[in-house]
Amino acid sequence: MQSGRVSHIKCKVAKVLWIWLVNMNNKRKIIKAVIAVIIIGAGGLYLVGQAAKSSWAYYCDVDEFLQEPKIGSVVRLAGVVKDGSIVKESAGDKMEFVLLGQKNFIEVKYDGIVAKNFQAGREVVVEGVMGADGKFKAKEIITRCESKYKTKLKKSL
Repeated sequence: MQSGRVSHIKCKVAKVLWIWLVNMNNKRKIIKAVIAVIIIGAGGLYLVGQAAKSSWAYYCDVDEFLQEPKIGSVVRLAGVVKDGSIVKESAGDKMEFVLLGQKNFIEVKYDGIVAKNFQAGREVVVEGVMGADGKFKAKEIITRCESKYKTKLKKSL
């Protein structure tokens, strides 16, 4: 009789262990799923942050920037290209020019393709960083085309 009772207890223990193991597998699956969601979520946030970081440039005019230069930080500067200041290298896309504010100016270095409507006297926005040499190193130049916007404004009125 005892052997029957022992086998009955073994059977119950086996059932309890089996249920525990099955539940443990479910717990492991849940834990793995939670870890996967955390990793994927963190990766997604990182990618969104990196994408948004490029558009987080501080925007100011030349005078405001020169009051508190943010050396090493990406900045967008608005100003007017000084007449006679554009100096292009004969080989390559490098050029330098002076960007005017209301009272101050800053020298800008740029290496890249320039829009056709870039010229002296034109309002531009340059994006880049202030160099240790005191020159602004632009990564991008955005020209403003006033006539294009004025035409659209007149049509809408």
